[in-house]
Amino acid sequence: MQADFDYLCTLIHEFFSQEYIPQRFKVINDYNITGWEIWFQVEFSHFLASHISEPEWWREYKLGFDRRSEKNRLHFRPDFLIRKKGWRVDAYAVLEVKQNPSMVSCITNMQKDMEKVSKMKRSEIDMRSFWALGIFKANPEDDLKIIAGEYFPESPSRLIKAEHIENTNFAYLLV
Repeated sequence: MQADFDYLCTLIHEFFSQEYIPQRFKVINDYNITGWEIWFQVEFSHFLASHISEPEWWREYKLGFDRRSEKNRLHFRPDFLIRKKGWRVDAYAVLEVKQNPSMVSCITNMQKDMEKVSKMKRSEIDMRSFWALGIFKANPEDDLKIIAGEYFPESPSRLIKAEHIENTNFAYLLV
């Protein structure tokens, strides 16, 4: 679990450290653009496709729910399945992405996704781990690590990454 977290932290940090990212968030902020989660997913897909570690990845791969725990829906499509070279073949980290200008709304949606993934049929894929990434507006003085710990008290602090995105008024949380 720690290896998966460390790898995803590296990928996400490198993605948000790209030179053009603050410019994109400035446009999102200045023009009050909503629904930009798809933009992030496309950009992150491009980033993964060209990353030096050459991860194997899938976007919105259809997985089934365990019908004993989810009665209303048959399938869901996690945003990303990611496998680093050297990991067991066909064993993936699942990454769900949420964005919302409101930190509280974003975190609430992350929690809902975590519940949704817990209802996945275990025979669908070998899921090494599941992670939720939230992207939201934040004040520079917000202590994101403390806030994350309050919303995710069951997660060990070593498996929570909360960071301001440099030169923007946005932050991200990986749990």
